[in-house]
Amino acid sequence: MTHPRRPRQNRSWRRVLEPPPHFDLEAVAARAIYDGSPYHKTTLSFAGMPRRRIRPHASICSPELAHSREQIERWLRSAIA
Repeated sequence: MTHPRRPRQNRSWRRVLEPPPHFDLEAVAARAIYDGSPYHKTTLSFAGMPRRRIRPHASICSPELAHSREQIERWLRSAIA
């Protein structure tokens, strides 16, 4: 959460680098799971009951994905590999 009077940090220094040669992204992708967060939900989902108060800067997950954990994990694994 950002402090209201504190400006955002400059994150332009972040870069995407290639993984080391011995790093097996497919093995990592095969083990990846998605837990979800009730702070980003407005309806009951695999992540649990939605919180009464959604975090101020939270992007809200589509209610259509509330029971689509397998699909979300396929997307996650595909993005990693």
